[in-house]
Amino acid sequence: MLLDLLLVCFVLWLAYAIAIFWLVFWRGPFAVTYSPFVAWWLRRLKMEAITIGARVYLHRQNAVLSPSGFTHEEFHFTQQWRRRPLSFLPRYLWLLWRVGYDRHPDEQAARAAAGEPLR
Repeated sequence: MLLDLLLVCFVLWLAYAIAIFWLVFWRGPFAVTYSPFVAWWLRRLKMEAITIGARVYLHRQNAVLSPSGFTHEEFHFTQQWRRRPLSFLPRYLWLLWRVGYDRHPDEQAARAAAGEPLR
């Protein structure tokens, strides 16, 4: 019984690790792109862009990131996804739930790197 549970946990962890490494390292260089599904969610969350692995997804197909917006999103990729790829997503979501988006330490660091005002 315990061995079965450990096997299931290991398989889930392995699938998570492979998915994260595919998103971050195996998809080519950092790029800005558009996905209708992601854009739909972004518009509902009132966000303009989101970095998932090596891709920045925009809220509109013809939208363009400002230089500070690009620096902000690139910071998420280089300093967070690349530095701690396996722990970034759970840590980010945990802090998002605990302190919210405006006071999130990773968002504050990205704003500071981009020269944006801190909230």
